[in-house]
Amino acid sequence: MYFRETFKALLSWKMTQKSNGTKTKSKKIIKVEQNQRVEDAQLNLLWKKRGTEIIVATLPSQVKGRSLFIHHTDLRCLRPHLWLTGEIIQGLLHLSAFTYNVVDTIYLMDYYTAGVLLFGDRATTRRHTLPKVNFDNFDGILSFVHVNKNHWNMLYIHAKSGTVYQMDPSPASSELEDSTHAAQRLQEYLKIRKHQGKTDWVDVKWKGGVMPHPVQMDGCSCGVIVVEIYKMISKDKFTIVYFEPPFSVG
Repeated sequence: MYFRETFKALLSWKMTQKSNGTKTKSKKIIKVEQNQRVEDAQLNLLWKKRGTEIIVATLPSQVKGRSLFIHHTDLRCLRPHLWLTGEIIQGLLHLSAFTYNVVDTIYLMDYYTAGVLLFGDRATTRRHTLPKVNFDNFDGILSFVHVNKNHWNMLYIHAKSGTVYQMDPSPASSELEDSTHAAQRLQEYLKIRKHQGKTDWVDVKWKGGVMPHPVQMDGCSCGVIVVEIYKMISKDKFTIVYFEPPFSVG
């Protein structure tokens, strides 16, 4: 059910944006029922076809004037029991930011840059310092990272408390150690930005933290859990309390 509803959310974004608020209630109900039938038919058709690079959905982006494109190949990963691609997760995060009206509150860092921040060498990091972004305009950063080439983690940077959370959907994980390492890497990243003339957040003393969150019960739903964690944080408008270690996650 999760995957089917996610698919519909992706396909129906434009339709929702263009809906006419003056229609009568009965006409709206009929229109919704018709849309549901169309979406179900689209879902069954696209899931059966071999993957292509055709764009099947256009999503809003936090960056004004830009859109995110979902290709058929990525959309097929929404079939049950498959691993979500980075493009799908990123699209869902941006879509949720608009849904929960937090698009101007949190900076959505793309997952490639987040990976460079946590794991990149110094030369690569210098090329991905986001010189046009002022972090002082946001309450924090949300992103996700690829770990061990087969697993997604959530990255949450909470500016007010100076806390970095690297949240692992796996029940057995070393989140405090990972988060502490992420905080150290963020500190180094901000120092590199300072050398390039950016001073936002550079004086914050960052620390690693842990917080309760959903965990996966199988070997393929880490991406789903990342999206659910994001929704949980978005609903709270990023007023997350810092949990002192040790803390048992799950």
